[in-house]
Amino acid sequence: MSHLLHVTRWKFEAVTRGGLPLIIEFPVHPDTAPYLVTSSQGLLWIEQPVGHADTKEAEPLVRAAVRDTTPNEIFTQVVEQVLQEGRKRQWGNVHPLTAEGLVAAREHLAFYDLGETDILAPVDEKDSARQLLKVLEQSYQPCGWLPSRMLVLVPKDRTFVGVVGRLTSKKVAGVIHNPARSIAILTAEPTKAHKRKKAVAA
Repeated sequence: MSHLLHVTRWKFEAVTRGGLPLIIEFPVHPDTAPYLVTSSQGLLWIEQPVGHADTKEAEPLVRAAVRDTTPNEIFTQVVEQVLQEGRKRQWGNVHPLTAEGLVAAREHLAFYDLGETDILAPVDEKDSARQLLKVLEQSYQPCGWLPSRMLVLVPKDRTFVGVVGRLTSKKVAGVIHNPARSIAILTAEPTKAHKRKKAVAA
């Protein structure tokens, strides 16, 4: 089972005293906005980073809330959010679940020079996404958190995508600091551009 983000575990002295931080600050690059962070109830888009709270330096940071959830639940929510936002902002990272879509998804990540990529696929062998990979003879990593009829391409080095940290078995916080460039999605639901193309052809 593969992760969408880099997963780490943090140790805080406050944990031994029965307390946990409510907010975690993450350094980010100002050119990769917007960022997606954990909030108290779900995920939140951040358009611009802020400076460090404890210094006068303008170090680019975003703040993420500590949530009672699991990394896998966050992964699912991230894919759903990036799918919606990618279409809305026309990032060019959402493609139809076809052989051509797979080529386009790879080209999207290659354009940003993020290194080798992994294909993440649903666990159901009968899923249409898995069937496509079988026909194309493509290797993949099964993911129980990934919705059906969908593939996700990400860099093998997940630090290019983002990080989720575990404070305890249930308390986590995370940031996706490069969603537009590092996550490419193939879905059986056609994009608006794909629908227009089919309409013109008809």
